Amino acid sequence: MRGYKRPGRRRFRGSLVSAARRLPEWLALAAACAAFVLALCVLARSAITSLHNRQYAEWHEQAESASAAASPVVLQRMGMPDGSPISAEKAWRIAGQGKDIVASTSYHRVSGAMLPEMDALSRKNMDLKAWLTIDGMLDLPVVYKDNQFYLDHDFDRNRNAAGTLFLDEFHPLRKTTQHLLIHGHNMKDGSMFGLLTHYRLPLYWQKHPFISLSTLWEKEEYVVFAVLDVPLDPKKNEYINYFTHPSFASDAEFEAYISGLRKRSLISSYLNVEPGDALLSLSTCVGENRLVVTARRIRPTETRQELLSRIR
Repeated sequence: MRGYKRPGRRRFRGSLVSAARRLPEWLALAAACAAFVLALCVLARSAITSLHNRQYAEWHEQAESASAAASPVVLQRMGMPDGSPISAEKAWRIAGQGKDIVASTSYHRVSGAMLPEMDALSRKNMDLKAWLTIDGMLDLPVVYKDNQFYLDHDFDRNRNAAGTLFLDEFHPLRKTTQHLLIHGHNMKDGSMFGLLTHYRLPLYWQKHPFISLSTLWEKEEYVVFAVLDVPLDPKKNEYINYFTHPSFASDAEFEAYISGLRKRSLISSYLNVEPGDALLSLSTCVGENRLVVTARRIRPTETRQELLSRIR
Protein backbone atom coordinates (compact mmCIF):
# COMPACT_ATOMS: atom_id res chain seq x y z
CA MET A 1 0.00 0.00 0.00
CA ARG A 2 1.15 3.49 -0.80
CA GLY A 3 2.68 5.29 2.13
CA TYR A 4 2.81 2.10 4.20
CA LYS A 5 5.67 1.86 6.69
CA ARG A 6 6.64 -1.33 8.40
CA PRO A 7 5.75 -1.12 12.11
CA GLY A 8 8.78 -0.70 14.42
CA ARG A 9 11.30 -0.03 11.66
CA ARG A 10 12.00 3.53 12.73
CA ARG A 11 12.20 2.46 16.35
CA PHE A 12 14.76 -0.27 15.50
CA ARG A 13 16.87 2.16 13.48
CA GLY A 14 16.75 4.62 16.32
CA SER A 15 17.94 1.90 18.72
CA LEU A 16 20.97 1.18 16.52
CA VAL A 17 21.88 4.85 16.39
CA SER A 18 21.55 5.12 20.15
CA ALA A 19 23.69 2.02 20.65
CA ALA A 20 26.36 3.35 18.31
CA ARG A 21 26.46 6.59 20.24
CA ARG A 22 26.93 4.74 23.52
CA LEU A 23 29.59 2.37 22.15
CA PRO A 24 32.51 4.54 23.36
CA GLU A 25 30.99 4.52 26.84
CA TRP A 26 30.75 0.74 26.82
CA LEU A 27 34.28 0.37 25.54
CA ALA A 28 35.54 2.70 28.26
CA LEU A 29 33.64 0.69 30.86
CA ALA A 30 35.08 -2.58 29.53
CA ALA A 31 38.60 -1.10 29.61
CA ALA A 32 38.09 0.06 33.18
CA CYS A 33 36.88 -3.42 34.20
CA ALA A 34 39.89 -5.05 32.50
CA ALA A 35 42.26 -2.65 34.26
CA PHE A 36 40.58 -3.42 37.58
CA VAL A 37 40.93 -7.18 37.06
CA LEU A 38 44.58 -6.75 36.03
CA ALA A 39 45.26 -4.69 39.15
CA LEU A 40 43.69 -7.42 41.28
CA CYS A 41 45.90 -10.04 39.59
CA VAL A 42 49.02 -7.95 40.24
CA LEU A 43 48.06 -7.48 43.89
CA ALA A 44 47.35 -11.20 44.27
CA ARG A 45 50.68 -12.16 42.72
CA SER A 46 52.48 -9.68 44.96
CA ALA A 47 50.75 -11.13 48.02
CA ILE A 48 51.62 -14.69 47.00
CA THR A 49 55.25 -13.71 46.37
CA SER A 50 55.44 -12.06 49.78
CA LEU A 51 53.95 -15.15 51.40
CA HIS A 52 56.44 -17.46 49.67
CA ASN A 53 59.32 -15.24 50.75
CA ARG A 54 58.16 -15.29 54.36
CA GLN A 55 57.70 -19.06 54.22
CA TYR A 56 61.14 -19.52 52.77
CA ALA A 57 62.71 -17.32 55.47
CA GLU A 58 60.95 -19.28 58.21
CA TRP A 59 61.84 -22.57 56.59
CA HIS A 60 65.49 -21.53 56.24
CA GLU A 61 65.60 -20.51 59.91
CA GLN A 62 64.12 -23.87 60.87
CA ALA A 63 66.78 -25.63 58.81
CA GLU A 64 69.56 -23.71 60.56
CA SER A 65 68.08 -24.56 63.95
CA ALA A 66 67.92 -28.21 62.96
CA SER A 67 71.55 -28.04 61.88
CA ALA A 68 72.55 -26.71 65.28
CA ALA A 69 70.66 -29.57 66.89
CA ALA A 70 72.26 -32.06 64.46
CA SER A 71 68.86 -33.39 63.43
CA PRO A 72 67.41 -33.84 59.93
CA VAL A 73 64.88 -31.43 58.44
CA VAL A 74 61.69 -32.73 56.92
CA LEU A 75 61.51 -31.67 53.29
CA GLN A 76 58.63 -29.20 53.00
CA ARG A 77 56.77 -27.82 50.04
CA MET A 78 58.22 -24.36 50.52
CA GLY A 79 59.99 -22.74 47.68
CA MET A 80 61.00 -19.81 45.63
CA PRO A 81 58.81 -16.72 45.07
CA ASP A 82 57.10 -18.41 42.13
CA GLY A 83 56.16 -21.39 44.31
CA SER A 84 58.87 -23.62 42.86
CA PRO A 85 60.68 -25.87 45.39
CA ILE A 86 63.96 -25.72 43.47
CA SER A 87 65.84 -24.50 46.54
CA ALA A 88 64.41 -27.15 48.81
CA GLU A 89 67.79 -28.84 48.87
CA LYS A 90 69.06 -26.07 51.16
CA ALA A 91 67.24 -27.61 54.10
CA TRP A 92 68.92 -30.94 53.49
CA ARG A 93 72.33 -29.43 53.02
CA ILE A 94 72.13 -27.18 56.08
CA ALA A 95 70.98 -30.14 58.13
CA GLY A 96 73.86 -32.23 56.84
CA GLN A 97 71.71 -34.47 54.63
CA GLY A 98 73.32 -33.43 51.36
CA LYS A 99 76.98 -32.80 52.06
CA ASP A 100 79.10 -32.30 49.00
CA ILE A 101 81.55 -35.18 49.03
CA VAL A 102 84.50 -34.08 46.91
CA ALA A 103 85.70 -36.90 44.72
CA SER A 104 89.23 -37.29 43.46
CA THR A 105 88.07 -38.04 39.92
CA SER A 106 88.03 -35.18 37.43
CA TYR A 107 84.82 -35.11 35.38
CA HIS A 108 85.07 -31.75 33.61
CA ARG A 109 87.78 -29.54 32.24
CA VAL A 110 87.41 -26.08 33.76
CA SER A 111 90.59 -24.33 32.73
CA GLY A 112 92.74 -23.62 29.72
CA ALA A 113 91.69 -22.04 26.45
CA MET A 114 87.96 -21.43 26.09
CA LEU A 115 85.99 -22.56 23.08
CA PRO A 116 85.91 -19.50 20.76
CA GLU A 117 82.11 -19.35 20.53
CA MET A 118 81.72 -19.68 24.31
CA ASP A 119 84.39 -17.07 24.97
CA ALA A 120 82.45 -14.55 22.87
CA LEU A 121 79.18 -15.30 24.65
CA SER A 122 80.71 -15.18 28.12
CA ARG A 123 81.76 -11.61 27.44
CA LYS A 124 78.06 -10.80 27.05
CA ASN A 125 77.11 -12.52 30.30
CA MET A 126 79.75 -13.72 32.76
CA ASP A 127 77.23 -16.13 34.31
CA LEU A 128 77.36 -18.30 31.18
CA LYS A 129 78.64 -21.80 31.92
CA ALA A 130 77.47 -23.98 29.04
CA TRP A 131 75.32 -24.36 25.95
CA LEU A 132 72.70 -27.13 25.90
CA THR A 133 71.57 -28.73 22.66
CA ILE A 134 69.07 -31.50 21.93
CA ASP A 135 68.57 -31.99 18.20
CA GLY A 136 65.12 -30.90 17.06
CA MET A 137 64.22 -29.73 20.56
CA LEU A 138 66.33 -26.98 22.07
CA ASP A 139 69.53 -25.00 21.61
CA LEU A 140 70.02 -22.65 24.57
CA PRO A 141 72.60 -21.14 26.93
CA VAL A 142 72.99 -22.35 30.52
CA VAL A 143 73.97 -19.93 33.27
CA TYR A 144 75.00 -20.24 36.91
CA LYS A 145 74.27 -17.79 39.71
CA ASP A 146 71.77 -19.07 42.26
CA ASN A 147 68.38 -20.76 42.18
CA GLN A 148 66.38 -17.53 42.10
CA PHE A 149 67.62 -14.85 39.70
CA TYR A 150 67.23 -16.69 36.40
CA LEU A 151 63.76 -17.96 37.25
CA ASP A 152 62.45 -14.69 35.82
CA HIS A 153 65.41 -13.13 33.96
CA ASP A 154 66.61 -13.85 30.45
CA PHE A 155 70.19 -14.27 29.27
CA ASP A 156 70.53 -10.49 28.91
CA ARG A 157 69.46 -10.11 32.56
CA ASN A 158 66.13 -8.54 31.61
CA ARG A 159 62.89 -9.46 33.36
CA ASN A 160 61.30 -12.35 31.50
CA ALA A 161 58.77 -14.89 32.76
CA ALA A 162 60.42 -17.62 30.67
CA GLY A 163 63.67 -17.19 32.60
CA THR A 164 66.87 -18.93 31.48
CA LEU A 165 68.21 -22.45 31.82
CA PHE A 166 70.48 -22.52 34.87
CA LEU A 167 72.71 -24.90 36.74
CA ASP A 168 71.54 -25.75 40.23
CA GLU A 169 73.56 -23.70 42.70
CA PHE A 170 74.69 -26.85 44.51
CA HIS A 171 75.71 -28.60 41.28
CA PRO A 172 78.24 -26.11 39.90
CA LEU A 173 80.45 -26.80 36.93
CA ARG A 174 83.62 -27.94 38.69
CA LYS A 175 86.05 -30.64 37.71
CA THR A 176 84.89 -32.82 40.64
CA THR A 177 81.12 -32.41 40.06
CA GLN A 178 79.98 -35.80 38.87
CA HIS A 179 76.31 -34.86 38.49
CA LEU A 180 75.24 -31.63 36.79
CA LEU A 181 71.62 -30.52 37.34
CA ILE A 182 69.96 -27.95 35.06
CA HIS A 183 66.61 -26.29 35.77
CA GLY A 184 64.26 -24.69 33.24
CA HIS A 185 60.63 -23.60 32.99
CA ASN A 186 58.04 -25.77 31.24
CA MET A 187 56.74 -23.03 28.91
CA LYS A 188 53.43 -23.57 27.09
CA ASP A 189 54.89 -22.22 23.84
CA GLY A 190 57.54 -24.96 23.89
CA SER A 191 60.43 -22.67 24.76
CA MET A 192 62.99 -23.41 27.50
CA PHE A 193 62.12 -26.92 28.77
CA GLY A 194 58.62 -26.79 27.29
CA LEU A 195 59.24 -29.83 25.08
CA LEU A 196 61.04 -31.86 27.74
CA THR A 197 57.74 -33.49 28.74
CA HIS A 198 57.75 -35.40 25.43
CA TYR A 199 60.37 -37.69 26.99
CA ARG A 200 57.56 -39.37 28.89
CA LEU A 201 56.88 -41.19 25.61
CA PRO A 202 59.46 -43.96 24.96
CA LEU A 203 59.27 -43.35 21.20
CA TYR A 204 60.33 -39.73 21.66
CA TRP A 205 63.26 -40.79 23.82
CA GLN A 206 64.34 -43.28 21.15
CA LYS A 207 64.36 -40.49 18.55
CA HIS A 208 66.09 -37.91 20.82
CA PRO A 209 68.40 -39.89 23.11
CA PHE A 210 71.43 -37.60 22.90
CA ILE A 211 72.21 -34.36 24.71
CA SER A 212 75.12 -32.09 23.83
CA LEU A 213 76.57 -29.84 26.49
CA SER A 214 79.30 -27.43 25.47
CA THR A 215 80.95 -25.98 28.55
CA LEU A 216 83.27 -23.00 28.31
CA TRP A 217 86.19 -25.35 27.76
CA GLU A 218 84.98 -28.56 26.09
CA LYS A 219 82.15 -30.28 24.25
CA GLU A 220 80.47 -33.10 26.14
CA GLU A 221 78.01 -35.69 24.84
CA TYR A 222 75.42 -37.52 26.95
CA VAL A 223 72.86 -40.28 26.36
CA VAL A 224 69.51 -40.38 28.22
CA PHE A 225 68.85 -43.50 30.27
CA ALA A 226 66.08 -42.48 32.72
CA VAL A 227 62.99 -40.24 32.72
CA LEU A 228 61.14 -39.66 35.99
CA ASP A 229 57.94 -37.97 37.12
CA VAL A 230 58.95 -37.02 40.65
CA PRO A 231 56.33 -35.98 43.24
CA LEU A 232 57.21 -33.38 45.87
CA ASP A 233 56.01 -35.59 48.70
CA PRO A 234 58.92 -37.70 50.03
CA LYS A 235 56.43 -40.26 51.35
CA LYS A 236 55.32 -41.28 47.86
CA ASN A 237 56.99 -44.29 46.23
CA GLU A 238 57.85 -42.34 43.08
CA TYR A 239 59.79 -39.72 45.05
CA ILE A 240 63.57 -39.60 44.76
CA ASN A 241 66.06 -37.06 46.05
CA TYR A 242 67.76 -36.07 42.79
CA PHE A 243 68.93 -32.62 43.88
CA THR A 244 71.60 -33.29 46.52
CA HIS A 245 73.99 -35.49 44.57
CA PRO A 246 76.65 -33.34 42.91
CA SER A 247 79.01 -36.18 43.79
CA PHE A 248 78.89 -39.51 45.57
CA ALA A 249 80.71 -40.75 48.64
CA SER A 250 81.29 -44.24 47.25
CA ASP A 251 80.59 -46.59 44.36
CA ALA A 252 77.86 -48.20 46.45
CA GLU A 253 76.11 -44.87 46.93
CA PHE A 254 76.31 -44.15 43.20
CA GLU A 255 74.92 -47.57 42.29
CA ALA A 256 72.08 -47.22 44.81
CA TYR A 257 71.15 -43.87 43.27
CA ILE A 258 71.18 -45.27 39.72
CA SER A 259 69.10 -48.23 40.87
CA GLY A 260 66.56 -45.79 42.34
CA LEU A 261 66.39 -43.92 39.05
CA ARG A 262 65.81 -47.10 37.05
CA LYS A 263 63.03 -48.31 39.36
CA ARG A 264 61.12 -45.05 38.93
CA SER A 265 61.92 -44.42 35.26
CA LEU A 266 59.12 -44.07 32.72
CA ILE A 267 61.34 -45.64 30.06
CA SER A 268 63.14 -48.98 30.08
CA SER A 269 66.79 -48.49 29.22
CA TYR A 270 69.39 -51.22 29.08
CA LEU A 271 72.28 -48.80 28.88
CA ASN A 272 74.80 -49.59 31.58
CA VAL A 273 75.81 -46.82 33.98
CA GLU A 274 79.03 -47.19 35.98
CA PRO A 275 80.37 -45.33 39.05
CA GLY A 276 82.94 -43.55 36.90
CA ASP A 277 80.34 -42.01 34.58
CA ALA A 278 79.45 -38.32 34.69
CA LEU A 279 75.71 -37.59 34.94
CA LEU A 280 73.51 -34.80 33.62
CA SER A 281 69.92 -34.17 34.74
CA LEU A 282 67.36 -31.75 33.28
CA SER A 283 64.50 -30.76 35.58
CA THR A 284 61.22 -28.92 34.91
CA CYS A 285 57.75 -28.59 36.41
CA VAL A 286 54.87 -30.83 35.35
CA GLY A 287 51.83 -29.82 37.35
CA GLU A 288 52.76 -30.31 40.99
CA ASN A 289 55.56 -32.74 40.12
CA ARG A 290 59.00 -32.46 38.56
CA LEU A 291 59.96 -34.16 35.32
CA VAL A 292 63.60 -35.23 35.47
CA VAL A 293 65.53 -36.47 32.43
CA THR A 294 68.86 -38.04 33.38
CA ALA A 295 71.72 -38.95 31.04
CA ARG A 296 75.25 -40.28 31.39
CA ARG A 297 78.36 -39.09 29.56
CA ILE A 298 79.15 -40.98 26.37
CA ARG A 299 82.44 -42.77 26.89
CA PRO A 300 85.44 -42.26 24.56
CA THR A 301 85.12 -45.85 23.34
CA GLU A 302 81.43 -45.45 22.38
CA THR A 303 79.78 -44.05 19.26
CA ARG A 304 76.28 -42.69 18.77
CA GLN A 305 75.51 -45.42 16.24
CA GLU A 306 76.51 -48.12 18.69
CA LEU A 307 74.36 -46.59 21.44
CA LEU A 308 71.38 -46.25 19.09
CA SER A 309 71.53 -49.97 18.39
CA ARG A 310 71.05 -50.58 22.13
CA ILE A 311 68.21 -48.07 22.45
CA ARG A 312 66.02 -48.94 19.44
